[in-house]
Amino acid sequence: MEIIRFSKEITTYPRREWVKKMALFGIVLSAVPSNLFAIGKKKKNQWLLATVSNKNNNPLPINKSIPFDWNYAEIPSDGEGLKLTWSINEKDLGVKNLYLRISSATDIREDVSITVVLAKSRMVIAKFKMDFAHYFQPFQILIQPEYQHQVFSEGVFLTKTIGVKPLWILIGNDNKTPEILSPHLFLSNSFKEYNQWKKRLLSLDSIQTFGWMEGCVLDGIYDCLKKDGEYSKVFITHLNKYFDQNNFFYEGYNNEKLENIINNVESLLPFAMLAKANPNHPAIQKAIDFCIYNADENGNITDEKNGKRIAKTEECYTVSYPLAMLSTQYNRPELMSLSISTLKYRYQYLESDSQVYQRMIIPKDKYFSNWGRGIVWLLLGSVKTIPLLPEGEDKEWLKSELKKTVEMVLSLQQDNGLWYCFINDSKTGIETSGSAGIAAALAYGYKNGLLNKKSKEAAHKTWEGLSPYITADGLLTVSSQVNKGGEILQRDGFRVISNYTLGFLGILESAI
Repeated sequence: MEIIRFSKEITTYPRREWVKKMALFGIVLSAVPSNLFAIGKKKKNQWLLATVSNKNNNPLPINKSIPFDWNYAEIPSDGEGLKLTWSINEKDLGVKNLYLRISSATDIREDVSITVVLAKSRMVIAKFKMDFAHYFQPFQILIQPEYQHQVFSEGVFLTKTIGVKPLWILIGNDNKTPEILSPHLFLSNSFKEYNQWKKRLLSLDSIQTFGWMEGCVLDGIYDCLKKDGEYSKVFITHLNKYFDQNNFFYEGYNNEKLENIINNVESLLPFAMLAKANPNHPAIQKAIDFCIYNADENGNITDEKNGKRIAKTEECYTVSYPLAMLSTQYNRPELMSLSISTLKYRYQYLESDSQVYQRMIIPKDKYFSNWGRGIVWLLLGSVKTIPLLPEGEDKEWLKSELKKTVEMVLSLQQDNGLWYCFINDSKTGIETSGSAGIAAALAYGYKNGLLNKKSKEAAHKTWEGLSPYITADGLLTVSSQVNKGGEILQRDGFRVISNYTLGFLGILESAI
């Protein structure tokens, strides 16, 4: 497999292409501000990479590693801190909105706060909240207008003020790390350039933690390339980051380097994607063996933790869907049986007329009722799996259960097209990852004949509703954090950027 390099240029599109493209999504152009098309009258959005100094050169702890050996630095909890500077005159830039971004190179499993201090005047100007971050997760803060000049003229120090474990960020300048994941200032002139999210998806800008997150991205890229084979190169590029010709490597929990080890049932989707590019890769059989080993006597595949088996809606997407794909590709009906059993179990025990539970400690303790992203895994896994199933009673029953769940979900869609983090609880606030994932499932389900026109219309409404939450350079904001902090963190309103959501957008756009 070859390695492909991609440009990080941020570009604009002429009005004619905007009109053509936006018409595909049913967007009424009269509702779009006319100045949105005034290309050439506004300065372009820009990334300004930081020069990083005051780096701690201490070696990583034993058995710890940074993904792909990309350049990194530790943010200290004492001393001056990690210094970021920019050698450019901001007067030439026409800055309107200025954001500072950094990206985690650490699997964080605690609350973390980073203080941003002006390098000379030592004034605290902002704080990054990085609780329970994952690898490659970008965080951004808005630099208030009164501090913009000093940021350029002085630079800033970053110091960890909450958190007890080492914290590493990516620092770039190695011709390998994507610019958007390197420390930088983002100059946003409040004018969105068409399809930036797709440029981010279809490059290494969207690289994610191995497992369900990178699986979402690969799935979104694959749906895009089914419409346009040109994108096969970036699909291969992503796979190359984790697989060589015979092996696979990735960082697991707490920056632990893993080789040829599958650590849980949420890690299986990339292997099915690998089968599309390299069907003879030995890692695919390892993934199949893992599924068979973790199946109970009824074919239901679960993880085990502290001696207890746990069934989650994630397995609809990360187990049933990959097994159905592999069964079809390799003509192995026993894998299809495991796929069906695993999917049916989730509908039997995690879904009812009014709620979907994201997990159950077998046999009865259930949690995360009507959590939006938990619903995504059930719906997206179902609409991706069911079309691959053989005709019969199981397929018809699953189609019926899917439709019932969709009706419940549609009844809780808000006027702006989105859903709350816990879709029946307004106190948890609007949340975009669940909204994008649900819409992707609705659009894909309609396209594949599983759902009716109401689902298509709801997906269009979500697409429009997501627009205000996409940055000018194409990152989806206002997502709840990955689920390492439990239900309390999901309910407390903490919102982040996580680029696995770009995979949802890819599936959604490809299905609309």
